Amino acid sequence: MQKCSRNPYRNAALLAGVLAAVVALVLVSVLVVAAAGMASPLGPGTRESNATRVTSPGAAPVVSLGAVWHGCAAVPVSYSYDQGLTDLEVAAVEGSLARATEGLRVLTGRQFHLQRVQAVSNAAPGTIHVSWSGDDALFAGDEVGFTVLYFVEAQITRAEVTISLGLLDRYEVGNVDDRGESVTAVVLHELGHAVGLGHSFESDSVMHAHHGTDTHVTSTDKLGFEQAGNAGC
Repeated sequence: MQKCSRNPYRNAALLAGVLAAVVALVLVSVLVVAAAGMASPLGPGTRESNATRVTSPGAAPVVSLGAVWHGCAAVPVSYSYDQGLTDLEVAAVEGSLARATEGLRVLTGRQFHLQRVQAVSNAAPGTIHVSWSGDDALFAGDEVGFTVLYFVEAQITRAEVTISLGLLDRYEVGNVDDRGESVTAVVLHELGHAVGLGHSFESDSVMHAHHGTDTHVTSTDKLGFEQAGNAGC
């Protein structure tokens, strides 16, 4: 089994408080970080925050991170990947991302516009950006992807997803409706974090922290994605 995402904490005080209240309950959610004073698409003088609310794990098997994309406009999803990939690798990267993004559209009811850019620095404000990287140093242990959210109060302003190119050697591309480990399942998992979902307690859920041979989009996954799509619109 492969671990799909980590806790990208950058604030020691936040880490201590959340670990006591959340990790003790066996929740390993992706939490939100941001640099103070970083530009925000909400306008001048508005700062992105590194504080978050985590919904009680007793509420549902898929836990909300307490932040959503507001409004009904389409969310841009940009992507970039390391130079030097073969044509087959590019096809796998773009194919899995296209399938996962379409699955996200169906599951959330929201629109997402997918386009390639040269690097994360070229991503527009208010974007979910997916970086495909062959740098193993970015990933802890057996993890194959992680997501960092940026937000103001409960409004997500952008998300940065990083996925290991090593996935292409381990898994088939697969489809959203498949059962089992696949590149597309990992991408959908990280996009789930990018729209405000935490981890699931169901071992076969696509939003569970580890994927296995029975991983699929469960009924509670569907409910979580639907709620994430409806929450801000």
